[in-house]
Amino acid sequence: MSLSIEELLLKIDLPKQYFDNDFTIYDKYKKESKKFIDFVNECDGHDFFKEDQTRILEMFSVIIDEIKKNVESILKIFESYENCNHKIAQEEFDALMIRLKDDLFISTIDDIVILENNGKRVETSFRSSAGHRYFRVRPVEYESSEIQKNADELFHIPLTKRAYANNERFSIAGFPSLYLATMLPLAWQECGYPEKYYYSEYQYKYSYDQITNNRSYEQEFRFLSLYSPNEIFEWGIAEKHNHFTVWLKVIERYLKMYPLVLACSFVNQSGKVIYKQEYIIPQMLMQWVYRNNNFVHGISYFTCKDTYTQTINWCAYNIAIPIQPPYDEKKYSIKLRESFSWTKPQFFVTPIANHNINKNDQKDIYNFIGEIKNATRSFRFPKPLNNFLIEALNISCSLLSLLQNGNTTKIELALRMLESLSLNYDNLKKQKLEELIELSKKDRSFFNITQSTDDNNIYSVFKKLYTKFIGTELKTDSIGKIINRYEWTSWNEYYPHSEVIIFCTESSDSLKPLNWLKENHILSQVCLLENNESSLDCIKKLSKSTQIPLSEFWMNFEDDDEWMKNNIQSIKSPILIKINDTSIYSSKDISCYEFCQIGFDTVKLSKLLGL
Repeated sequence: MSLSIEELLLKIDLPKQYFDNDFTIYDKYKKESKKFIDFVNECDGHDFFKEDQTRILEMFSVIIDEIKKNVESILKIFESYENCNHKIAQEEFDALMIRLKDDLFISTIDDIVILENNGKRVETSFRSSAGHRYFRVRPVEYESSEIQKNADELFHIPLTKRAYANNERFSIAGFPSLYLATMLPLAWQECGYPEKYYYSEYQYKYSYDQITNNRSYEQEFRFLSLYSPNEIFEWGIAEKHNHFTVWLKVIERYLKMYPLVLACSFVNQSGKVIYKQEYIIPQMLMQWVYRNNNFVHGISYFTCKDTYTQTINWCAYNIAIPIQPPYDEKKYSIKLRESFSWTKPQFFVTPIANHNINKNDQKDIYNFIGEIKNATRSFRFPKPLNNFLIEALNISCSLLSLLQNGNTTKIELALRMLESLSLNYDNLKKQKLEELIELSKKDRSFFNITQSTDDNNIYSVFKKLYTKFIGTELKTDSIGKIINRYEWTSWNEYYPHSEVIIFCTESSDSLKPLNWLKENHILSQVCLLENNESSLDCIKKLSKSTQIPLSEFWMNFEDDDEWMKNNIQSIKSPILIKINDTSIYSSKDISCYEFCQIGFDTVKLSKLLGL
């Protein structure tokens, strides 16, 4: 049997989930690593032309011994750890990292990796969705004004409270780190699907060259990035044809690094225990990062949570940054505080578990269930219609039960139920109204048990029930729309993101607003205006959206496009505008453009922002 490299990557996918009460990391790793080496030995590059196939075979002949050596090192670490010989385990781990140092993937926080190809610099991203927003979640039992007022409550654990830093996959007891996810639903999932929680959105301060305005990656945080085989597979689909040499080098490095990635990607579902064997290597890796902070500042890693839920489609990932001195007077990391801006904590209750939110839906579903029951008691529907109504009734009853008991049901289980209801609804939706009625008209075995013998009455009643369930009318809140709404809003995917855009003609005009907004935990970004067509289009769009006359943006104004384009630099700078992300689930009070302030006035701005 022979394998292509793509087939190999699919066969070694991560994480590795186990459900054994007698879970032993040494045995499981030995088993999985043996399968990995066997798969590597079966790769022969048969899906390429001879010249490229030869290069692939040469690559495998070179790296197979290194792969085996890396596997043996990790097995030795596990064995030494089990025998309480931590000194040998640490020495072996350090030797492993020295061997791997040139093969590690080092990325920016938004997953830009610098590679080399024939002496040329190549920039790439292995993840299909690079992070540009980052999130932190804190589970709570109740809403707290103390948390809401203090943005530091959603910062890292201060050094004065290091006793609260727990043992987790990339967390060492007593050593606080800043943990972020590139999507809010993943941050929530990593925290165990809490019913109630606070969250903050983070924004990273990228570095730019003052002359070229290009990103200065060397001035930013660097992350040791752990990629799943699937991420490398997806990245390589086109890359292997367009840039074969780069692709082959990445595969070589990844396969040599895979024994380490594998050791960080075991999940034992046998229960909550204090000692997690599968955390041995991840925690040693985090300690290595801490000791080598001149080379790398954190770890970027794919989730080991259940990847069969929504997150597999989002392509989100996690970030862990161990805190480093110096610290401020509150014992927070000065470097991390300077590098990030973040919002004040926002409170959220999962809608499934929030009776204040879902009580009206409960009432509507209950009434709809009553309508179906009354209809089926009053009429003998043809079999196709009757079967449809029975299935619709079952889905509606299950949805009602879920909303009634959401605050006593594990949220993860409730999500599974929602997914199942959504799937059942979608299958039922495939049955079109006209086709059901046409099919029913061919079935003359039914009869009306009321005094009326009008067949059209039965079809009219069914059509109303069908419409309320499927939702063929845009304005009606059908059972299907209710299911979809809870399925999406429970993940808080449509969180109310907002930020202030600073339009200015000189970069220096943005400095005071940026610092003030950061101090008040308002996210922001800068848009530099120049004397060109795109800047004029931007100002016109801004004027139209905020209903502010164009003349208000200049001290002296001429209503002429050519004049305005050539006088962008004369605009009153800075201009601050608050924008909000909106969706079909947003409150009607939220608009895309909330306000526009020409000039920087902190008193007026504080009132506009509700500070």
